[in-house]
Amino acid sequence: MEEKKKKIFKKWWFWVIIIIILAGIAGNGNSNNNTSTENISTTSTKATDSIETIEPNTSKMVDHLIRKAKNDSNSITEEQKNVALDFIKNNVDNLFKDNKTMEDAIYYGALLEYSCNDNLKELGMDTVQAVKYVYRNVEKIEDISTQENLKQITKNLNSLQ
Repeated sequence: MEEKKKKIFKKWWFWVIIIIILAGIAGNGNSNNNTSTENISTTSTKATDSIETIEPNTSKMVDHLIRKAKNDSNSITEEQKNVALDFIKNNVDNLFKDNKTMEDAIYYGALLEYSCNDNLKELGMDTVQAVKYVYRNVEKIEDISTQENLKQITKNLNSLQ
């Protein structure tokens, strides 16, 4: 009997089966843990994060501002659309003045993008694109893509007049 057990442990297929079983157990455990962590962090972000607790100049802040604008776009009034449009008009030459201005530009741009279906949507989308990368320090104001988005903002503003 002892001899038979030793032969089983020497067979390569025995070890392959053991490895597959262990990998399966480890894989299931990791995917369940990742899923629940992901769900907790998503819920946590939506429920408890306020703009004061999110670090500025991060993707998390950009996502927060866009998510807020998207939620607010469901019940936007014409007056609120006009406030967003006026903000962009009045700040088009100073969109990168400071963090507050960039955050407002991202919010108002996203608000127009998600609530309109015309040139205002394009204006909002271009505003978000122009500002969000500079805000996160991924691009500079002088970069070609930022300058192209600024040209599009000006073009959209001119078409609205």
